Amino acid sequence: VIVLVIILILNLREKLYRTRLARSMDKYKKVYDEYQILYENMPVGLAFFDSVGNLQNRNQSSELFFDKVPENELPGFNLFQTKMLDVQSKMKVSKNMAVNKVLEFDDRTLRLIFRYIQDETSDSKNTLMMILDYTDIQKEEMAKNRIHDIFSFAMDASSLGVAEYNVITNSRYATDAWYKNLCIDEDEEDIYRSVVKENRERIE
Repeated sequence: VIVLVIILILNLREKLYRTRLARSMDKYKKVYDEYQILYENMPVGLAFFDSVGNLQNRNQSSELFFDKVPENELPGFNLFQTKMLDVQSKMKVSKNMAVNKVLEFDDRTLRLIFRYIQDETSDSKNTLMMILDYTDIQKEEMAKNRIHDIFSFAMDASSLGVAEYNVITNSRYATDAWYKNLCIDEDEEDIYRSVVKENRERIE
């Protein structure tokens, strides 16, 4: 009788264990499915490479980069053999250094960010490449630079010197006419040395 009771208890424990295991697997599968949905639909392209540069996995948004890769490189794409990156960037990535690279194409500008990742469980070493669509930001920067160039040309053409001081970055800028009118060398760090004391105190 005692043996029968022990067998029943063991069977019951095994059933409970299997039930809990099945529930855990269901929860894990649900979390994994939700992660996959997020991974595939996030606006940032992600691509994972092993220690020798072989592509292991990537999401749909990474197509921003991979549809620019030459066809002969796509089968078995290797990060360290592709012609899409310069030698210096490849060297830095191979040494597990952080790399931030901008690639310009006819129809888009991409920012590539590389980060070294080590899996503590398997002790494997991988590289994560994040792909950002930098097109709009690049266009805004180009427009800003054009406006800046036009402004500087207008000021210099009219011999009107203009100087700017950024209190946040502590940076200074002055047009060519500013240096010329005040007889200041363009390498002069203190571009406000000719400003009257009262105004200089306000600036600084």
